[in-house]
Amino acid sequence: LYENWILLLGYGCILFGMTLVLTSYWALGFYGTFLGDYFGILMDRRVTEFPFNIFNDPMYVGSAFSFLGTSLMPFTAYIYTQKNKKT
Repeated sequence: LYENWILLLGYGCILFGMTLVLTSYWALGFYGTFLGDYFGILMDRRVTEFPFNIFNDPMYVGSAFSFLGTSLMPFTAYIYTQKNKKT
């Protein structure tokens, strides 16, 4: 496990992605995350704290990294399944 860099990269992507998603949720709160401008519930000012000071849309970026990490993990399992079939 510790020598498999693809699997570790997958875990790292998930960790990074979930950090972005959870800190975005923390910064926006429930109403800012789920209701937002759809129902006219806007915050007093634009959120500029982490992670919004790095990305304009950290929830989307975080979700993409989480999906990427998840796809890397089954890919790693598939590689080793194929390797074991050959031996």
